[in-house]
This record gives sequence, structure tokens and C-alpha cells, in this order.
Amino acid sequence: MPGNLAPLHILIVDDSLHIRRLVLTMLRAMGCVHMHEAKNISQARDILARKPIDLALIDWMLDDPAGTGMDLVTYIRKSGTNDMVYLPIIMMTGHTERENIELARDMGVTEFLAKPFTARNLHTRLAILIDQPRPFVKTRSFFGPDRRRRHTGPGVTGERRLHLAKRTTT
Repeated sequence: MPGNLAPLHILIVDDSLHIRRLVLTMLRAMGCVHMHEAKNISQARDILARKPIDLALIDWMLDDPAGTGMDLVTYIRKSGTNDMVYLPIIMMTGHTERENIELARDMGVTEFLAKPFTARNLHTRLAILIDQPRPFVKTRSFFGPDRRRRHTGPGVTGERRLHLAKRTTT
């Protein structure tokens, strides 16, 4: 289990009541007590303005005339307030094609949670955000979490290739 979730304030944004309830139930079972839910961008923006949110789970395909989950991500990353611009964002989506993942990372999404998902999948994404937080990068064309994964094991200095070569030759 990733650290203590009890002090975290987590925002769940999904137009499906069923998905929001499912995520709330999973988070509660993991020890989270401060959960906020929004069914659209307007509600999400209101909660972000009033509450100290530590992490957001956002559905990509919101049924909202104001836009998609990616529009909310853009709003967060361009908000100009430190409480929001550095907010870790897990994008919940059934659209896991490579081009969608690359687009979302380019827009500032921190992690992905592919629908349908399990409590274990959610736990894994939370553990990554809590135990291996990504630094933020700011350039002229990008602001968001570093898109590169940090590796501390084999592979950093070519060790992984060496291990693979030994396995295939023995």
C-alpha cells in the first residue's frame, strides 16, 4: 500500500456516477478519507478553487459541453497557481492507443489508468505517484511532469542489456 492516503485530498472527475462511486469505494478501502467528486468541468473547477486537492483522477471522455478531461488538464496546467499547476493527474480512459497516451503526456498528464480497471490497477498508479513522484519540466513548449520514467535498476548504464545477453547465450 502506498504511504498513508488519509491526509490526501483526492478529486475524482467522471460523468459516470457508477465510475465515481467505484473509485470512491476503492479509495476508501485504501484508507483515503478526503474525496471530492465532480461530474463535469464546472464542478471540478469549483472544487479546485475551494479545496486543497493533492491528486486528481480525471476521465478523458467527459460528456460535458465545456470540453473533455484534456480540457480540464489544460486548465489545471495553465492555471498559474502553484496549488494547481503541480497537481498530479491520473487520466482514466478506455482510449489507450499510443497516440492518445503521447498526446495526454504532452498536455501534462502524470499517469494513466486504463478502463476497465481494478483496485490493484488504481493502487499501482497511486503508488507510482506517491513513491516515485516525477519532477516538473518547464520549457517554451511544455509544462508538466517529466515524461521520462526514472529507472534505478538494471538498464540505467547498460546493465539490462548485459543481463539479457547472458540469458540468451546460456
